[in-house]
Amino acid sequence: MIDTAALRIKILKQAMSGNLSEQKKEDGEAVPKGIVISDSSTDENAYVIPSSWRWVRVKDVVAKDVGGGTPSKVVPEYWDNGDISWATVKDFSNSENGYINETIDHITQEGLENSSANMVDEEAIVVCMRMALGKIVRVSKPMAINQDLRALWLKKFVEQDYFVYFYKTLKVEGRGTTVAGIKKDELMNYAFPVPPVKEQRRIIEKVNSIFNLLDIIDAMQQQYSADLEILKSKIIDAGIQGKLTEQLPEDGTAEELLEQIAKEKKQLIKEKKIKATKALPEITEDEIPFEIPDNWKWVRIQELIEKDLGGGTPSKAVPEYWDNGNIPWASVKDFSAAEGGYLVDTIDHITQEGLENSSANLADEKSIVICMRMGLGKIARVAKPMAINQDLRAIWLNKAVLEDYFVLFYSTLRIEGRGMTVAGIRKDELMSMVFPLPPISEQKRIVEKIQQVMSSIYC
Repeated sequence: MIDTAALRIKILKQAMSGNLSEQKKEDGEAVPKGIVISDSSTDENAYVIPSSWRWVRVKDVVAKDVGGGTPSKVVPEYWDNGDISWATVKDFSNSENGYINETIDHITQEGLENSSANMVDEEAIVVCMRMALGKIVRVSKPMAINQDLRALWLKKFVEQDYFVYFYKTLKVEGRGTTVAGIKKDELMNYAFPVPPVKEQRRIIEKVNSIFNLLDIIDAMQQQYSADLEILKSKIIDAGIQGKLTEQLPEDGTAEELLEQIAKEKKQLIKEKKIKATKALPEITEDEIPFEIPDNWKWVRIQELIEKDLGGGTPSKAVPEYWDNGNIPWASVKDFSAAEGGYLVDTIDHITQEGLENSSANLADEKSIVICMRMGLGKIARVAKPMAINQDLRAIWLNKAVLEDYFVLFYSTLRIEGRGMTVAGIRKDELMSMVFPLPPISEQKRIVEKIQQVMSSIYC
């Protein structure tokens, strides 16, 4: 696969050095007369640029800048039924073609007037000052921004597209002790190479044409990846149908395994270490989606689970439940950042007080977390203890089934919710799903075989 993201950065660096464009005498000066500029030619980040260009500081090309803020979360009138888009760092991931079209959160006019939030318009460029350092976007309509962002309005001798391309070449590093961030004066003092406006436009045109070609490559690679995902799904399907491995008599049967688990569970119930669950109806022929080997057994997922917990959300109106929280709090949006099928950290964090005063529950490294709404069919494990919200459910498997085998099976399910507003499945629907259970030894062989095949495909 071609690393087009790295290619784009290399192309932009060439553009910022004047190696992609032609310098023409008739273009005039890079900085109009009367514009006072700072000396940045000796900046450690300065490099050789064409003689018709000028090194300046970012502050020399900014006509106006504003920061943002957050209306108090304890005042409902600042948030309820708000119709003013309020941008935060998390909206950058949903930007389209470099523009934020809409935001996740909204505030009221009263919230805007009673906070340090500021409105920005389509003429502004918005940069992250904390967390997602180095990210830059524009807005497609007027909206407010929070304290992690800063809006810049450029002077007329600098094209917006050119500045955005320059900014993407920067390695912006924060020095904050808790949440990495940069100060306004650090941003304003970055060295900035300015060509004449006409050359800026030629650079933009050249970069756009190259990026259009890279977009085509990206689309082709995405199609290739999609084809690989289809192949991966078919391989897993074959594995969980017993078509990839040999069934060995010495493995025993799934029936024997379940009998052993049932005895152990009965003892645990007797000792009041776990609660008894209501027996589910026998599996009917209509529920069985495919044939399995004779020593396997169709079971319901409930038979494989030792314990399960739902989650919840601490009240957003109580700052003590959120401010400076150090407990990771997982929601559906964290699944997109899962690394190798593991939730390593979360976007949001809560306090111990927030955990104790809500229905949020902790999942640990021995559990598997499943989406019950919106991200239906998504499954992940957790790399460290973390709380979960109401859209997730944590399950702890009994020793009848390996985690790896369960995750492989679950990834093949097409789960459709029946909710009228937000699609979701109920706990009883999850527990009633049928599952093809092989003996433990064969589960291990299936996982090993699939991993072996996958490694040869993705090498």
